[in-house]
Amino acid sequence: MKTANREKIPFMIYTKKEGVLQVYEARVVLDAIGTWGNPNPSNSNGIWLKEEQSFNEHIFYGIPDILGNEQKRYANKHVAVVGSGHSAINALLELAKLKEFYPETKIIWIMGKQRVEEAYGGEGKDALEACDVLGSRIHQLVDEGSGEVMTLYKIQYVVRTKNGMDIVGHQGEQEIKITDVHEMIVNTGNLMSLVGLPLIHTVIDAPTREKLLG
Repeated sequence: MKTANREKIPFMIYTKKEGVLQVYEARVVLDAIGTWGNPNPSNSNGIWLKEEQSFNEHIFYGIPDILGNEQKRYANKHVAVVGSGHSAINALLELAKLKEFYPETKIIWIMGKQRVEEAYGGEGKDALEACDVLGSRIHQLVDEGSGEVMTLYKIQYVVRTKNGMDIVGHQGEQEIKITDVHEMIVNTGNLMSLVGLPLIHTVIDAPTREKLLG
Protein backbone atom coordinates (compact mmCIF):
# COMPACT_ATOMS: atom_id res chain seq x y z
CA MET A 1 0.00 0.00 0.00
CA LYS A 2 1.31 3.46 -0.92
CA THR A 3 1.96 6.02 1.79
CA ALA A 4 0.26 8.92 0.01
CA ASN A 5 -3.21 9.63 1.45
CA ARG A 6 -2.87 6.51 3.57
CA GLU A 7 -4.73 8.13 6.47
CA LYS A 8 -7.84 8.47 4.26
CA ILE A 9 -7.94 4.80 3.27
CA PRO A 10 -10.43 2.70 5.27
CA PHE A 11 -9.05 0.29 7.85
CA MET A 12 -10.30 -3.11 6.71
CA ILE A 13 -10.35 -6.25 8.86
CA TYR A 14 -10.69 -9.65 7.21
CA THR A 15 -12.11 -12.56 9.17
CA LYS A 16 -12.89 -16.11 8.21
CA LYS A 17 -15.35 -18.28 10.10
CA GLU A 18 -16.41 -21.73 8.97
CA GLY A 19 -14.98 -21.02 5.54
CA VAL A 20 -16.90 -17.77 5.07
CA LEU A 21 -14.84 -14.62 4.48
CA GLN A 22 -16.14 -11.38 5.95
CA VAL A 23 -14.74 -7.86 5.66
CA TYR A 24 -15.28 -5.12 8.23
CA GLU A 25 -14.45 -1.43 7.99
CA ALA A 26 -13.28 -0.03 11.30
CA ARG A 27 -12.55 3.42 12.69
CA VAL A 28 -10.90 2.18 15.87
CA VAL A 29 -9.28 -1.19 16.59
CA LEU A 30 -8.50 -2.38 20.11
CA ASP A 31 -5.74 -4.99 20.09
CA ALA A 32 -6.62 -7.51 22.82
CA ILE A 33 -4.84 -10.57 21.41
CA GLY A 34 -2.54 -10.61 24.43
CA THR A 35 1.18 -11.14 24.79
CA TRP A 36 1.28 -14.35 26.83
CA GLY A 37 3.95 -16.63 25.44
CA ASN A 38 6.10 -13.74 24.20
CA PRO A 39 8.12 -13.00 27.36
CA ASN A 40 10.82 -10.48 28.08
CA PRO A 41 14.29 -11.86 28.84
CA SER A 42 15.80 -11.68 32.31
CA ASN A 43 18.34 -9.00 31.47
CA SER A 44 17.28 -5.47 32.28
CA ASN A 45 17.79 -3.97 28.83
CA GLY A 46 15.23 -6.32 27.27
CA ILE A 47 17.60 -7.76 24.65
CA TRP A 48 17.66 -11.51 24.08
CA LEU A 49 21.20 -12.87 24.26
CA LYS A 50 22.32 -16.27 22.98
CA GLU A 51 23.75 -17.05 26.41
CA GLU A 52 20.33 -16.79 28.03
CA GLN A 53 18.64 -18.69 25.22
CA SER A 54 21.13 -21.52 25.68
CA PHE A 55 19.75 -22.07 29.20
CA ASN A 56 16.23 -22.83 27.99
CA GLU A 57 16.23 -26.11 29.95
CA HIS A 58 16.99 -24.24 33.20
CA ILE A 59 15.06 -20.99 32.75
CA PHE A 60 11.26 -20.90 32.98
CA TYR A 61 9.29 -17.86 31.82
CA GLY A 62 6.02 -17.67 33.74
CA ILE A 63 4.78 -19.70 36.71
CA PRO A 64 5.96 -23.33 36.68
CA ASP A 65 4.05 -26.12 38.40
CA ILE A 66 6.46 -26.07 41.35
CA LEU A 67 4.40 -28.21 43.69
CA GLY A 68 3.28 -30.57 40.95
CA ASN A 69 4.95 -31.86 37.81
CA GLU A 70 8.03 -29.62 38.21
CA GLN A 71 8.69 -30.47 41.86
CA LYS A 72 11.87 -32.48 41.21
CA ARG A 73 13.23 -29.68 39.04
CA TYR A 74 13.29 -27.21 41.95
CA ALA A 75 13.59 -29.40 45.06
CA ASN A 76 16.84 -28.76 46.98
CA LYS A 77 18.08 -26.45 44.20
CA HIS A 78 19.33 -22.86 44.19
CA VAL A 79 16.48 -21.03 42.46
CA ALA A 80 16.45 -17.38 41.37
CA VAL A 81 13.09 -15.67 40.80
CA VAL A 82 13.30 -12.52 38.67
CA GLY A 83 10.53 -9.92 38.80
CA SER A 84 8.38 -8.13 41.34
CA GLY A 85 4.82 -8.66 40.11
CA HIS A 86 2.11 -11.13 41.05
CA SER A 87 3.54 -13.93 38.90
CA ALA A 88 6.92 -13.70 40.62
CA ILE A 89 5.23 -13.61 44.03
CA ASN A 90 3.17 -16.70 43.23
CA ALA A 91 6.34 -18.58 42.25
CA LEU A 92 8.09 -17.47 45.44
CA LEU A 93 5.22 -18.60 47.64
CA GLU A 94 5.21 -22.03 46.02
CA LEU A 95 8.98 -22.32 46.38
CA ALA A 96 8.66 -21.49 50.07
CA LYS A 97 6.09 -24.26 50.42
CA LEU A 98 8.42 -26.65 48.57
CA LYS A 99 11.23 -25.67 50.94
CA GLU A 100 9.19 -26.99 53.87
CA PHE A 101 9.56 -30.49 52.42
CA TYR A 102 12.99 -29.97 50.82
CA PRO A 103 14.88 -27.70 53.24
CA GLU A 104 18.03 -27.52 51.08
CA THR A 105 16.08 -25.46 48.54
CA LYS A 106 17.68 -22.02 48.31
CA ILE A 107 15.61 -19.06 47.09
CA ILE A 108 16.80 -15.67 45.88
CA TRP A 109 14.37 -12.97 44.75
CA ILE A 110 15.81 -10.51 42.20
CA MET A 111 14.04 -7.26 41.40
CA GLY A 112 14.78 -3.85 39.97
CA LYS A 113 12.72 -2.00 42.57
CA GLN A 114 14.61 0.07 45.12
CA ARG A 115 12.80 -1.40 48.12
CA VAL A 116 11.16 -4.80 48.53
CA GLU A 117 8.21 -3.11 50.25
CA GLU A 118 7.22 -1.66 46.88
CA ALA A 119 6.29 -5.18 45.75
CA TYR A 120 3.87 -5.78 48.61
CA GLY A 121 1.09 -3.65 47.15
CA GLY A 122 -1.70 -2.15 49.24
CA GLU A 123 -1.80 -4.85 51.93
CA GLY A 124 -5.39 -4.27 52.98
CA LYS A 125 -5.93 -1.20 50.82
CA ASP A 126 -5.82 -2.82 47.39
CA ALA A 127 -9.04 -2.80 45.38
CA LEU A 128 -8.53 -6.49 44.61
CA GLU A 129 -8.65 -8.74 47.66
CA ALA A 130 -6.51 -11.41 46.00
CA CYS A 131 -3.71 -8.86 45.49
CA ASP A 132 -3.88 -7.93 49.17
CA VAL A 133 -3.51 -11.56 50.14
CA LEU A 134 -0.47 -12.03 47.89
CA GLY A 135 1.20 -8.91 49.22
CA SER A 136 0.66 -9.88 52.85
CA ARG A 137 1.89 -13.43 52.29
CA ILE A 138 5.08 -12.41 50.52
CA HIS A 139 5.70 -9.75 53.20
CA GLN A 140 5.53 -12.45 55.85
CA LEU A 141 7.78 -14.72 53.80
CA VAL A 142 10.47 -12.05 53.51
CA ASP A 143 10.23 -11.21 57.22
CA GLU A 144 10.72 -14.89 58.06
CA GLY A 145 13.93 -14.96 56.05
CA SER A 146 12.83 -17.83 53.81
CA GLY A 147 14.97 -16.48 51.00
CA GLU A 148 17.44 -13.78 50.00
CA VAL A 149 16.22 -10.55 48.38
CA MET A 150 18.26 -8.54 45.86
CA THR A 151 16.74 -5.11 45.22
CA LEU A 152 17.77 -2.49 42.67
CA TYR A 153 19.53 -5.27 40.77
CA LYS A 154 19.88 -5.02 37.00
CA ILE A 155 20.78 -8.29 35.28
CA GLN A 156 23.27 -7.96 32.43
CA TYR A 157 23.77 -11.58 31.38
CA VAL A 158 24.04 -15.17 32.58
CA VAL A 159 27.09 -17.42 32.32
CA ARG A 160 27.25 -21.21 32.29
CA THR A 161 29.40 -22.79 35.00
CA LYS A 162 30.14 -26.34 36.13
CA ASN A 163 27.65 -25.88 38.98
CA GLY A 164 24.88 -24.33 36.89
CA MET A 165 24.90 -20.65 36.00
CA ASP A 166 26.13 -17.33 37.33
CA ILE A 167 23.96 -14.23 37.05
CA VAL A 168 25.97 -11.07 36.40
CA GLY A 169 24.44 -7.69 37.07
CA HIS A 170 24.72 -4.31 38.74
CA GLN A 171 23.35 -2.94 41.98
CA GLY A 172 23.85 0.76 41.49
CA GLU A 173 27.41 1.21 40.25
CA GLN A 174 28.66 -2.05 41.74
CA GLU A 175 28.88 -5.25 39.70
CA ILE A 176 27.55 -8.20 41.66
CA LYS A 177 27.63 -11.83 40.59
CA ILE A 178 25.08 -14.34 41.90
CA THR A 179 26.82 -17.69 41.68
CA ASP A 180 25.88 -21.34 41.37
CA VAL A 181 22.23 -20.86 40.42
CA HIS A 182 20.56 -24.07 39.24
CA GLU A 183 17.23 -22.71 38.00
CA MET A 184 15.75 -19.34 37.09
CA ILE A 185 12.09 -18.37 37.03
CA VAL A 186 11.65 -15.16 35.03
CA ASN A 187 8.60 -12.92 35.36
CA THR A 188 9.67 -9.65 33.76
CA GLY A 189 6.60 -9.04 31.65
CA ASN A 190 5.86 -9.78 28.03
CA LEU A 191 6.61 -8.18 24.70
CA MET A 192 3.85 -6.74 22.55
CA SER A 193 2.85 -9.08 19.75
CA LEU A 194 3.24 -7.51 16.30
CA VAL A 195 1.48 -10.33 14.48
CA GLY A 196 -0.95 -8.88 11.98
CA LEU A 197 0.49 -5.38 12.12
CA PRO A 198 3.03 -5.26 9.26
CA LEU A 199 1.03 -2.62 7.37
CA ILE A 200 0.42 -0.35 10.35
CA HIS A 201 2.28 2.97 10.23
CA THR A 202 3.72 4.06 13.57
CA VAL A 203 3.63 7.71 14.57
CA ILE A 204 6.06 8.64 17.34
CA ASP A 205 5.27 11.71 19.45
CA ALA A 206 7.72 14.60 19.15
CA PRO A 207 9.48 14.28 22.57
CA THR A 208 10.09 10.57 22.02
CA ARG A 209 11.31 11.17 18.47
CA GLU A 210 13.77 13.81 19.70
CA LYS A 211 15.19 11.36 22.25
CA LEU A 212 15.57 8.64 19.62
CA LEU A 213 17.27 10.94 17.13
CA GLY A 214 19.36 12.71 19.77
